[in-house]
Formats: sequence, C-alpha cells, structure tokens
Amino acid sequence: MVDCFFNTEGQADFSSVAAAHRALVEQVVEVDPEFVERYLNDGDVDPRELHAPLEEALRQGHLIPICFVSARNGAGVAELLDVIELLLPNPSEGNPPQFLKGEGAERRNCTPSPTRANT
Repeated sequence: MVDCFFNTEGQADFSSVAAAHRALVEQVVEVDPEFVERYLNDGDVDPRELHAPLEEALRQGHLIPICFVSARNGAGVAELLDVIELLLPNPSEGNPPQFLKGEGAERRNCTPSPTRANT
C-alpha cells in the first residue's frame, strides 16, 4: 500500500508514485483558483495545504478516492482508516441527496438530526 497523496516519490506495482501524486494533486487544485495559480507557477503544492480543496473536490464529486484493501488479511485497512480520518470531509458537512416523498412530490433535502427518529 502506498499513499500517493502525501508521498511524492517511489514505485508501486501499477505506476510511479510521483505520477499518481501529480495526477491527484492536479485534480485537487482544480477546485480552487488560488491553488491552480500556485501550482502552475511553483510546480507543486504541499499536500498538507490541500485539505480544504480536497474536501471541496470530494463534495463536488470532482474526485473519488480509491483505496485498495483486503478484508481477507486486513492489508490496507489501517491506511484506509488514516485516509478517512485525515482527508475525507466530516459526514455532517456533506451534500445529502434530495428525495421524493409520494407521487408527483417536490424534491426535498434530507437533513440528519441526532434528536429525531426516522419516520
């Protein structure tokens, strides 16, 4: 398992880590014009600065992370939990899908509430 977000060099079975890192950072900076300009001028942006743009890219569906794990032997599970903790947005800040209740009804937002039971 190789972290291609924070690691900028190395080799993996599928590709070079540097190429995967570069492609990932390019996708993340696209959602923030300030980072696009910095990336184009400086060539790279420190991944530790990209937490907010990464969250925005995930919320917009601009980026979908893929983490390889094995339920059989647990390979990659610790790394997946690190990704969830360090990089993914808080679920309460997500974009809940709209739903229809009843035929011909308007679309409504579903907002979770810790005090209200499901109805």
